Amino acid sequence: MSTPGLRDRKKAETRTRIAYATVDLLVNEGTEGTTIARIAEKANISTRTFHNYFPHREAALLHMLNQFLDEMVDMVNLAEPGKKLISIAEDIAISFYNRPAASPTSIESLSRIADHLHGTPPHLRAELFGDNDRRFHSGLEFFSPLVQALQDYSYREGKELSTPNALLVVQTIMLVPGIFTALEQDGSPSTDSDVRNAFHLLANGLSELG
Repeated sequence: MSTPGLRDRKKAETRTRIAYATVDLLVNEGTEGTTIARIAEKANISTRTFHNYFPHREAALLHMLNQFLDEMVDMVNLAEPGKKLISIAEDIAISFYNRPAASPTSIESLSRIADHLHGTPPHLRAELFGDNDRRFHSGLEFFSPLVQALQDYSYREGKELSTPNALLVVQTIMLVPGIFTALEQDGSPSTDSDVRNAFHLLANGLSELG
């Protein structure tokens, strides 16, 4: 593959900077504060430049969501053969858990992006994800690349992973670090070990709780 030229790299950097600014405003100032004017100001560009890259803020958020998913997919694809799926999910969750909550690349930011896009009007959802509300509400539009990566890994391991079970793994990746982050915000500190223990509990079955 050819190496991108300087102009292409600068365009990619600008696109990412705009997306980061959009997520940062969404997380820290809410939907009302995430205007195109504020995004442009934070990204140090003009509003015209914003529209050269994205038609609206939701497209910038989707770009960031895809960056998240690409990173997660890479972690699945690079997992060593024979590793259990729950362990791969655990590694992904720990990677995101260790990022500051206010960071545009944290698991909390990913959750905020998904929540915001889920609440967009039907016509905008159709533009972003295709006109298929049933799959949208299942979460498959958001996480289909990660679902596919998990299923492909299982296939390479000689196993079959259904779409519902793959989505369950994805939701676990989102849920577990989110629980501990919320507890930390309430004054209950946690560590990587706490997150890993939660995954071990899930892997061995909640029946262990009695």
